[in-house]
Amino acid sequence: MFDSGLEIGLLGGASYDHQFDTRESIEREYSNPEEVFGVRTRSTRTVDLTGNLGLGARFGDEQRLELTSLWLRNTEDQASLRDFFTDNRNFSDGQGWRHYGIRYEERELWVNQAHGRHQWGPESRHLLDSWLPASALDEALPWLDGLRFEWYLSDSRVDNQLPGETGVTALTENDPVSGAVLSSSVQLAQSLVNYRFTDLEDQVDSRGWQLSWPFLAGDFRGELAGGWDYVRKAREYEQLDFQLGTTDPDAAEIAHLPLDALLADERILDPRYGFAVIASPTTARSYLAALTTEAWFAQVDVTWRDRWRLVVGARREQYIQATVPYAPLEYRGPKTSTDPEVLARGVFADDDWYPAVSLVYLGQDFWAETFQLRLGYSETAVRPDLREVSDASFRDPVTDHLVFGNPDVVPSRVKNYDLRAEWFFDSGDSFTASLFYKEIEDPIEFFQVPAGEAVFASRIVNADSAELAGVEIEWLWNLGRLHTWLDPFFFAGNLTLLDHELVAGAAADAPTSPKRGLAGASDYVANVQLGFDSPDGRHAATLVYNVFDERLYIAGRLGTPDTYEEPFHSLDLNYFFYWGEHLILNAKLRNLLDDSVTLRQGGVEVYDEERGIEGVLSLQWRL
Repeated sequence: MFDSGLEIGLLGGASYDHQFDTRESIEREYSNPEEVFGVRTRSTRTVDLTGNLGLGARFGDEQRLELTSLWLRNTEDQASLRDFFTDNRNFSDGQGWRHYGIRYEERELWVNQAHGRHQWGPESRHLLDSWLPASALDEALPWLDGLRFEWYLSDSRVDNQLPGETGVTALTENDPVSGAVLSSSVQLAQSLVNYRFTDLEDQVDSRGWQLSWPFLAGDFRGELAGGWDYVRKAREYEQLDFQLGTTDPDAAEIAHLPLDALLADERILDPRYGFAVIASPTTARSYLAALTTEAWFAQVDVTWRDRWRLVVGARREQYIQATVPYAPLEYRGPKTSTDPEVLARGVFADDDWYPAVSLVYLGQDFWAETFQLRLGYSETAVRPDLREVSDASFRDPVTDHLVFGNPDVVPSRVKNYDLRAEWFFDSGDSFTASLFYKEIEDPIEFFQVPAGEAVFASRIVNADSAELAGVEIEWLWNLGRLHTWLDPFFFAGNLTLLDHELVAGAAADAPTSPKRGLAGASDYVANVQLGFDSPDGRHAATLVYNVFDERLYIAGRLGTPDTYEEPFHSLDLNYFFYWGEHLILNAKLRNLLDDSVTLRQGGVEVYDEERGIEGVLSLQWRL
């Protein structure tokens, strides 16, 4: 704090997190679950590093400037073993497959942002006294009081690298009763070992400003606001696939060896065995992509006699998106396609208006000290991610299923209608009830597509239309109402009931259900929390229960049933101990009910993953 009224603050932080996790999952073929299935064990070591630094300056209450930098780094080292049986090598035949997988991934994020907030008022006029007398300013510009200008500049970069992803599949001889592996040997082929190297780099620049001015006219008070936003994102995604293998008959004498011996340097480099490395340009999924979004918006917010409030606004967005296939190993010509049809298919542009309006009734002493009733309508767009509009493939993080992007996908247009009632009590308790309805044009969904044996794949497409309607209630209740010794406890939560339907349309590949529910949407979702805050402020704890009804995971095709994720019951306990002014101890217990992630197709459990009970202990020091 300086004599001039200038305040400068500095805030920094860092964290380190190290975890080990082992999970087992089972996948079954719907048509023959007893004979065609796989058991996977994955062990993962994860290290997270986080650092942040903030610098702020404030001059009085009218001028503020903030500079923030954030750095995140995550590394994930994973080893997996999958024993599985296919249509050609059934469980009861005592013949199967074993896949060995090794995967190392590095993710890094840098974010730098500047934000300013400047307001015109008495303090600002005082600053200008040396250039212009205060009396002149008071006479000439009194109507500008409260005028506020806010702006931001942001630059971020993401690097995601997989410098080592290796897979080897071997033939196994199994006990036909227990399934235990008795012996294994590799099948000589050019793709004996598969290597994948992936490098993704995102650069995002964004900036914007907003100008707002409060006004008062008789019984009306309100605010006029308008502004501009701009976002530019560029991505380079490079995926290289190689195979190491041999078809030389002389290599049969070493096929029975353990993998570490089979793939030792002295055997790979021995010309007798004919090992060779080949690239797979046909399976490479590299691409370049970019998008820009420029938006102008305006809004008027008017309140009449503190009883009725009307907010009307509109936003115009100009959106341009482009993707083009990229061949990093091409040295004889251009690395990107020059075909006009390919280039045109990868470009999408949209220029549209998105209005919003809400009418609010403000009341008092209607079952609570403060009551609000809000009726609203708005329009918006939901756009696919860049990887979803390229031909690149990626793995589902839950099941490891293959997912293909689609350059023909376009954004969805959404119309939102909602009615919301809110009760706020002077004690801090609250209760909210909402009704909502959404119409979606060109909803973005995943549909199953044909794939090879023992490979489950889906593709993102635009369905024809979708709609959903529901009711949601939220509450916060201090239990001290029941008895004074319960004052430190509170009960909070929300419950959502939902009805939803999607029309698949012509873009879907022979869907089993032309009309069905939305993927990922449940008929109900409940979150309930029992919390404790000690009177001395040193202890805090929450017991949180979450559950959702079954929800569509992937739609079936050609008559096969849709696949649903079964309800997951989660019970988590969090405890915080504030040890002095700077030290915080945090203990977490997750999934106390030991529930598992289960997918069911028809009456068959096609996927099951044991999550286990997880415990986390962390220590945080703050400046």
